[in-house]
Amino acid sequence: MTVREQIENILRDGRTYTPAALAGRLGLAESDRGMLESILRGMNGVMREGGRYGLYAAFGILECTVQGTRGEHCFAVPDEGEDLYIAKEHSMGAMHGDRVLVQRIASGRRRGRGVRGGRTDEGKIIKILRHANRRIVGELVFDGERAYVIPSSARLNRPVLIRAGAEKEDRYSRVVCRVTAFTQRGALEGEIEEILGRSGEKGVDMLAVIRENGLPDSFSREALDLAQRLSCETVETGGREDLRGQTVFTVDGDDAKDLDDAVSIEKQGENWVLGVHIADVSQYVLPGTELDREALKRGTSVYLPGRVLPMLPPQLSNGICSLSQGQDRLTLSVSMVIDDRGRVLSGRIFPSVIRSVLRTTYSKVASFLRGEEEPSVEIIGPQLRECEKLCRILKDMRRRRGAVDFDFAQPHFTLDAEGRAVGLEAEPREISNEIIEQFMLQANEFVAGFMLENGIPALYRVHESPDAQRISDANEVLKVLGYSLPEKVSAEDYSRLLGAVKGRSEEQLVSMILLRSMKKARYSSENLGHFGLAAREYLHFTSPIRRYPDLIVHRMLHFYLDKNTPALAKYNKRMAELAGSCSDRELAAMEAERQADDIKKAEFAQTLMGECFEGVICSMSASAMWVELPNTLECVLPLANIKGDYYVYNQAACSVTGERTRRVYRMGSRIKIRITEACPGEGRVVAEPAESPEQAGKRVKKDGGTAGKGKRRGGAQRGKRHGKG
Repeated sequence: MTVREQIENILRDGRTYTPAALAGRLGLAESDRGMLESILRGMNGVMREGGRYGLYAAFGILECTVQGTRGEHCFAVPDEGEDLYIAKEHSMGAMHGDRVLVQRIASGRRRGRGVRGGRTDEGKIIKILRHANRRIVGELVFDGERAYVIPSSARLNRPVLIRAGAEKEDRYSRVVCRVTAFTQRGALEGEIEEILGRSGEKGVDMLAVIRENGLPDSFSREALDLAQRLSCETVETGGREDLRGQTVFTVDGDDAKDLDDAVSIEKQGENWVLGVHIADVSQYVLPGTELDREALKRGTSVYLPGRVLPMLPPQLSNGICSLSQGQDRLTLSVSMVIDDRGRVLSGRIFPSVIRSVLRTTYSKVASFLRGEEEPSVEIIGPQLRECEKLCRILKDMRRRRGAVDFDFAQPHFTLDAEGRAVGLEAEPREISNEIIEQFMLQANEFVAGFMLENGIPALYRVHESPDAQRISDANEVLKVLGYSLPEKVSAEDYSRLLGAVKGRSEEQLVSMILLRSMKKARYSSENLGHFGLAAREYLHFTSPIRRYPDLIVHRMLHFYLDKNTPALAKYNKRMAELAGSCSDRELAAMEAERQADDIKKAEFAQTLMGECFEGVICSMSASAMWVELPNTLECVLPLANIKGDYYVYNQAACSVTGERTRRVYRMGSRIKIRITEACPGEGRVVAEPAESPEQAGKRVKKDGGTAGKGKRRGGAQRGKRHGKG
């Protein structure tokens, strides 16, 4: 064991040590003191104070990531535990995403974040460990002869003084600047690296999102050349089980080109034999190749409105790997015998070759299963009816064990020829979506169990139980609505509560509160279970074209089936590192997709100026309410926009009340709004009430929206979503 490792073991006891005390514990001579202190100064997570060394936690210091806000304050988010509120004077100029050391200075204060947070401890940043924003995307402006970049992200709420690369003809263009100087007063200096184009030009908004989130949008020449060569190769079927005579088919969205999952089904007595056949990308993307390096760098495909950033070059993702109709394709298959209670009686995993008999869509399958005429899917009609039966059995099985099924609406945009959003609606969640989702979930669970049972290294998809503080914060809001969660919560408690609010006006609000109380799912080299699915083991196996963890799982299965023990051992050492990388890339992709959706929603809202709509109040703060419309558009309604009174926020009651009129707006209530402003650059839509407070009070009271504390409200506000596990 090295000296550094010995020091780490000693400091894990949570105490602090002088160099002399550490030297004594290590058995070092006085002449080794210089070497010891040099090692200590170079160790991550170790600090010195008052002549003593220890881990950050030993001095009451937390390592956190900064979460910026539109205001001048921010929040520090530790790896474990609750957020800390950071006032401007305690921020050291830290920006969103920075890695910092924070000292707690006060506890339990309310910070007016509404359902977006409860009681928040206060902290003080004492050191910036790593700046996250080395490159900033924004608009180039001039103040006299001085040039500045105004960041696109509202969380980066300070301009960058540009010292080089700015030309006046590029004024008001979207640009990428490299930050060359940070100061504790928050001033930034930089130089222009790339001109993206004029704001409003086709594709510039999405390109800005891509650059802002550091997403690769092109492949190396070596990767493209390799993909081209592979796409021209003959599909080698030797050593694989031949399923080309079976009725195998794909069901995807209308515009999907990367078809990585196909299914087959057969009734066998009282049971079903379900086949899930996944594109065997691992046979084309080999370890250590440029394709593998490019895929790992991305971690996932990213889907923006009107644009896809694929994890693999299109020659693979849309070509030789995609399970196209009538084409021989290499797959890794899972065959499961499932009974009428949703139990897997037996199953196996094996390399295969398929030839899909049909590429169909969710909408066509849903239409057929509703009894409508759909000639294009008649060829698989009997199979689709069995799919529907098994889907309902699997869904009921998961419901019985307590799996949480959120029913959030997903946005679907209509774009014009210039890429501008001219339509927005909630994506329907049909029975066809649920069929594929349930089948993929079943395959993922089966593969996870197989790998765990056989000791195969894997990247598990884990979702840990919510912590006590989050449950307490959620209950503060839920109790106002007449609901609550137990202190020791299970997935079944979440599922039961979602069932209780199904179809009620507060359904979306309660769903949102519950979702925010949960931890984020992530990848891990250890099996920690999946709380939301109430699954003992779970991983991602079914989308290797668009997710790197699935590709790794395929690779490990092949190593196991080929008895390649050295390769398994080699990857076992890398799994924790791969899990962290894939989780980080997933978060970046999700943030980019959220930003892109907000931009396009605001762009669409520009066509709705002055129009009135009814929505549900989904969040509140001391200065504003947020209202969600049925088409997923979310608008901010500043309290200052409610004329004729001054409104005071009551976080405990989840309401705002007029001081003079005593009119009340509560979270979960319906409200009519008028859209007054839309700013695509900020992804922000602003509204005002479409009726007077007097009218709103009477109407909401009649609908039960201002009923007393604990009353349940009627009405229906049900969203849809879809997914493939």
